[in-house]
Amino acid sequence: MGALGAGLSPAPRSPVRAMSRRQGERTSRFQAEIESSIHGAAAVFRDNNVEASVTTAIRLWWTSRLRGRRFVQLVSHARQVTQERISLGLVEHGQPGRREAMPYFFAVLNDLVDQQRPRFGRRTDRGQP
Repeated sequence: MGALGAGLSPAPRSPVRAMSRRQGERTSRFQAEIESSIHGAAAVFRDNNVEASVTTAIRLWWTSRLRGRRFVQLVSHARQVTQERISLGLVEHGQPGRREAMPYFFAVLNDLVDQQRPRFGRRTDRGQP
């Protein structure tokens, strides 16, 4: 009988790499920008649970695999689209002048993220299928 564990291959290493200090700082900066943007949207759109909205937005950012700068741009664009649609009377949840548009905002944001989400296996060369 051999020693315990003899002949076994080593445990696989985690594919997750440690983040550099600079990457961590950039991530923290974009997370702070996203949180601030969501707090602003939540105030304008009369959100009932701001912290849940912040958590939802951060989770959407991480699962989207989009860069922080791009996600911040999409949050801003979603806010602009939502405000325009409110002014056109397309958002009807809530009393006039007190529309509760945060769910609508997140629907717009989700659509924008889906349009930008990297697709694996998709060629990005122009003119190539």
